[in-house]
Amino acid sequence: MRWMGIDIGQRRYGVAVSDEAGGIAYPLTTLSAEKGGAPPIQALAKLVAEKSVVGIVVGLPTRMDGRHGPEARKAEFVAEQLRVDLGKPVELWDERLTTAEAERLLVMAGVRRKKRRGATDRIAAAIILQSFLDRQKVDAPTDLGTKAWEDGQ
Repeated sequence: MRWMGIDIGQRRYGVAVSDEAGGIAYPLTTLSAEKGGAPPIQALAKLVAEKSVVGIVVGLPTRMDGRHGPEARKAEFVAEQLRVDLGKPVELWDERLTTAEAERLLVMAGVRRKKRRGATDRIAAAIILQSFLDRQKVDAPTDLGTKAWEDGQ
């Protein structure tokens, strides 16, 4: 159950994938937007096929007060385009502060500013995806819990 995470920027799209078990997210690549800022749908479709992705998580840039601005509307548009074009489930996931977190991690790791540019997008995509995967684990019922409930414990 491999998932893909996407961090949408104005010029670049950070891409991450999970392991086959759908438990751990890894930064994969950074793609450039097409001419005119159009999403790189064909490049994303190729990665989805190569990695046998079952679903996609698109970062939704919600403002700190919870409102959606033009960036969020772009993410919603891209998510719908991916859903239609690829026929895969696409989830929108709150990405507040993920780019700042990715940048901070790279600074702490001593990565120079010039090399951080593309890496920030990939790492932000991995943070978005990992957050989504972690939430799926919390929401998933376990057999142990079901068994204990049935036994009246």
